[in-house]
Amino acid sequence: CSMDPVQLAFDDRAVHDHTTASLLRSRAELFGDDPFLHYVHDGSTRSFSDVKATANTIANALAQLGVERGEKVSTMIDNQLHATLSMFGIQKGGMVYAPINYEFEGETLSYQISDIDPGVLLIEDQFNGKLNDIKGAFDELPRVVIIETDEETEPLDEAFETSGFQSLLDAPEAEPGVSPSWHDDAAIIYTSGTTGHPKGVLVPYRWIAYYSAVRWQVMSRDDVVHTSLTLYHGAGPFWDIAAALITGAEVALWDQYSPSRFLDRVNEYEATTVTLISVMHTWLHDQPERADDHRNPLNKVQMSPLPEYHEEMAERFSFDFITSKFGQQESGNPLTGFINAARGAHATPEDIRRGFSPAEITTRAEEMGIPVVEEVPEERWIGSEMPWMEVQVVDEHDEALPPGEIGEMAVRPKLPGVTFKHYYNRPEKTVEEFRNLWFHVGDAVYRDEEGNFFFVDRIGHIIRKRGENISPEQIEHIAKGYDPIDEIAVFPIPGEDVEDEIAYVIRPRDGTDLDEDALFEFLDGELADIMLPDRVVFTDDIPMTDTNKIQKNELRDRLFGA
Repeated sequence: CSMDPVQLAFDDRAVHDHTTASLLRSRAELFGDDPFLHYVHDGSTRSFSDVKATANTIANALAQLGVERGEKVSTMIDNQLHATLSMFGIQKGGMVYAPINYEFEGETLSYQISDIDPGVLLIEDQFNGKLNDIKGAFDELPRVVIIETDEETEPLDEAFETSGFQSLLDAPEAEPGVSPSWHDDAAIIYTSGTTGHPKGVLVPYRWIAYYSAVRWQVMSRDDVVHTSLTLYHGAGPFWDIAAALITGAEVALWDQYSPSRFLDRVNEYEATTVTLISVMHTWLHDQPERADDHRNPLNKVQMSPLPEYHEEMAERFSFDFITSKFGQQESGNPLTGFINAARGAHATPEDIRRGFSPAEITTRAEEMGIPVVEEVPEERWIGSEMPWMEVQVVDEHDEALPPGEIGEMAVRPKLPGVTFKHYYNRPEKTVEEFRNLWFHVGDAVYRDEEGNFFFVDRIGHIIRKRGENISPEQIEHIAKGYDPIDEIAVFPIPGEDVEDEIAYVIRPRDGTDLDEDALFEFLDGELADIMLPDRVVFTDDIPMTDTNKIQKNELRDRLFGA
């Protein structure tokens, strides 16, 4: 394999030198009226030229509102088409895309808006009530652009300075007068830490190219990306949509994932590649089998985490290749592996195949240093080191551990711009995680003699649910605002699927009458639904350390088993 920058045959520069702005210009010039984005809910299609023109109008309109290059613009948008066009417009203007999880409300929402301090917030009117509820949390209210929907809504408080989304689309289509560079700030994506509030991860444009590299390396213009992933995390906008923009492929945008209609949707738009995270593949696996399950064009499927039944799914649904990787906002994509799981009679039917052949995919993957195997070496395989990264397994003193020993994964780049710049507004946390010139990813892993890496567990107590990383400390901080709670411990426990369930263990304050109904009534306005408990235990006995920290491992073992 080679570390030489990859330049696609039709391109004028190496992929890692591109920005969103240069890609939109280039692909509109190259592919013009060819289809790019299909928004399936209204049957509309936007060409590469259409998307560039719309991005220009949004960029110019934001500039007219006073947003400058390098300033943050946030979004709370459920509609995948509006969210994608808004992201492109923000970045076309050289501004920083800073999306907000629209499931948030109360303190979780006010914290993230305050932390970003966006020049403008683009929000669907169905979320007006959430913004009204927290207006008192801001010293200065954000300027708001409202996107009308058919959902139930309420008027936004008159204290907010507002304008309509249509005004953005009425701006001139001329090229904005900015030209971002690969090292400029591209996005702030929030991820959960082991302690405290979620952290904003600031990434440059080159990070996007390498985060999605193993995707676009095996895609061609004949590919169609099927996505229903939200655009406030990294996978939807950058692993799915950016990879399609880089290769000139098409994207079918769905607002929600439907396991029962999944194959029908795939076949309708002839999708060739999809990302299935967390319970998405579990739900698909559990669907009743159909005689024509294998009659679909999907031939490249990312599964995170890799389930034990991946080979069964690959043969049932004719998924030629399954990608296993380690990806996160901070470190990008340091580990990857391809599994050629469906072969021969189980492979994608040739009469409906689109994109590269299996032989071409294997060759292109190996050219980038991506291992291609027919069977995983062991369970929990997450691939091998990518050529642009160094990956070590280290002990608590950052000494490298030998093969077979479990430690924390630590990474560092061989090229500038392939990992994040820093945690936004968190310089101390950035320095802490980059100690000894390695970034510590927070996961326990081990490697074998051949350089394969295997995931063991999360270091700490981060909760993984519905594809989200959830901070227990953030939940605990908010829950302690409810007076009847004296002490609370929040941690993950094994769920029935591949993901975690959330346990709340609560010590009520003396003399209070606390029950689950009252607890949920309080939490309902403060936490996203995904953060609410699956199990609640009330107890007078919460064990503490000598330094007054909750002994969560002891508590979890005692109440839920080791």
